Amino acid sequence: MPSARLARDAAAFYAAQSAFSDPNGLGRLYADLPDDPAQLARVARDLKVHRLEGELFCHVISQDRLHNDAETRYLDGILRIIIERNDAPLTQRREVGDRFVGVCRDFALLYCSFLRHQRVGGRPCPNTTGGRRTGSRSPTRRRAARPRHPKSTSASLPGGSNASMDALPASTAI
Repeated sequence: MPSARLARDAAAFYAAQSAFSDPNGLGRLYADLPDDPAQLARVARDLKVHRLEGELFCHVISQDRLHNDAETRYLDGILRIIIERNDAPLTQRREVGDRFVGVCRDFALLYCSFLRHQRVGGRPCPNTTGGRRTGSRSPTRRRAARPRHPKSTSASLPGGSNASMDALPASTAI
């Protein structure tokens, strides 16, 4: 199968921070991040806890954290919450009580920001619910597997769902 290549302007679009993914004045926190996309995914995963994972970690997530963290939509706000709870480098795994409480969208945003900081095009993958669909289609119907870039990654979430991101082909790095 031929390799998919993006036009230069599309590659630049996916490699640039958006209003949502821009760390703004907190970009200095990215100084020690690893270059490897799989390691970046691990860093992102170790900075947040899914709102349904408290029991998995034997941790009770307070209602105010469930609400207040969920209201944070921009990456700089997420980073502020993370460093207010523990100002260690982002590469240091956080205890569950110090993590940002979010959902797969928040993981995808954090990971995408990490990739884009390195000028690697990143985008959330469609259908991050592990193939389940809603509506009139059968919930067990699966989307045909699409080829994945070798630097694509995903993180398992409660209930078998996944938050997936593509690190676009190296030729799309700016």
